[in-house]
Amino acid sequence: MSSGQRTPILAFNEDNVSAMPNGAGNFILFNRSKQVIYVGTATGFNLQDKMREHLEAGNMLDAKFFQAIMHTTGADARNESMRLISEFKPKYN
Repeated sequence: MSSGQRTPILAFNEDNVSAMPNGAGNFILFNRSKQVIYVGTATGFNLQDKMREHLEAGNMLDAKFFQAIMHTTGADARNESMRLISEFKPKYN
């Protein structure tokens, strides 16, 4: 995937998280109504691991879907995270 490329919105489950690449990027968690509830960031090359941490912790039980955004650098992921949080104002950020 190239920088800024988004996945489709997928069910937030182990199978879909495991299919994600382990690079720098962002992930957006959505509730059942597909409202943005959290924006996560992986500035290192651990996007899949960061997503799995949230899935296994179960601290956002209303997270039903996600979308990943791949970036080539951690700086790009940080910048995109700030932009998305400003735009959506998620309840868990």
